[in-house]
Amino acid sequence: MKKILYILTATLFVLSGCKKADFADSTVTGEGLVNFVLRTPSSGTKLVLNAATPNEKVTITWTASQPGISITPTYTWIAALKNGGDLKTPALSIPSDNGGSATTLTLTHKQIDDALGSKGIAVGALTDFIWSVVATNGDVKIQSTDVFNISITRMKDGASPFKLLGPASTLTSQSINPNSVSDFFTFNWTKSNPAPGGPAIKYRVLFAERKVDGNGNELTTDWNSPLFSIQAGTNGIDTFAKVSYKALSDSMFKYGFTSLPSPVTLKWTVVATSGTWNQQSDYTNNIVIIREVKIYIVGSATPNNWDASQAIRMIPDESNFGTFYMYVYLNVGDMKFLNLQAFPPAAGAVDWGQDPTKPAGNLTADNEVNIPVPTAGVYRVTFDLT
Repeated sequence: MKKILYILTATLFVLSGCKKADFADSTVTGEGLVNFVLRTPSSGTKLVLNAATPNEKVTITWTASQPGISITPTYTWIAALKNGGDLKTPALSIPSDNGGSATTLTLTHKQIDDALGSKGIAVGALTDFIWSVVATNGDVKIQSTDVFNISITRMKDGASPFKLLGPASTLTSQSINPNSVSDFFTFNWTKSNPAPGGPAIKYRVLFAERKVDGNGNELTTDWNSPLFSIQAGTNGIDTFAKVSYKALSDSMFKYGFTSLPSPVTLKWTVVATSGTWNQQSDYTNNIVIIREVKIYIVGSATPNNWDASQAIRMIPDESNFGTFYMYVYLNVGDMKFLNLQAFPPAAGAVDWGQDPTKPAGNLTADNEVNIPVPTAGVYRVTFDLT
């Protein structure tokens, strides 16, 4: 009995030892390759090749396909037209880094552009591709388990990266006189260079409201639709924009920030344009503005009559933004409110009086009439700008 068992065992060993090697499995115990997946660029990426930075690199990555025993695989990146193409006959086929052994492929913008040009794709044209990676160990070839989409626009125009210089980013508020045309913010940045032979660079400063979610996390800004923008100096070619307090305040008011004394937190960046190319600065900065409003009273009912240079300044109500008050002895006569110790048309000057189309106490800066004071006495006068 023992002899028979020994013979059976030996026979099984021989059968096992003579089993044909498996070169096509997906486990690390055979001679095949294990499935792998793509990583970057993520599917749906839109890659626009910058003619001003031909040496800028794009890195394509994927996970490794582990060999079963000893043969390290090599990789090839493949791409085909999304519409009408087939990865079985790819339009582009490029070995990975390190002679095909790396799980990365590093290409410059120029290398990608040259590859697209060799396939007859026009300068500046956008083309949609599908792409994947193929691994092989010489006997077995497998493709990544997933396929990604990418849109690539060939070089035409371009602009090199650049950075903001000032004002420095801050969330500390700054008070400004919203009527001043002699005080300025100067926004400046480093120079961006166009592609060789490309159109000259022009700059615009873009502004957007800084918004946060319920947890205080800053929300993403769509710089394709800024709140407003201001052209750089000298018709856009300077690397700075000098903006008066009044001009910035007027833009803020125009685009919804109508409560002058309320703090407004803005984000700003700069875009450099050369032909069809728009290059945004590397960073965005924050700026917080409080438009400091001064309100005065003037008129025959006031102590200093109609002398605007001697108009009496009212007191800001710190508990109620946009409200001003004072206690004053008024004579029988008329009065108005001013934002400067000057009447229009002095630069930045605004005066408010009674709105003739509304009940007493409703003010307007347009087609206003004087506010009558029919009885002399000490008054508490309140002005609500909002």
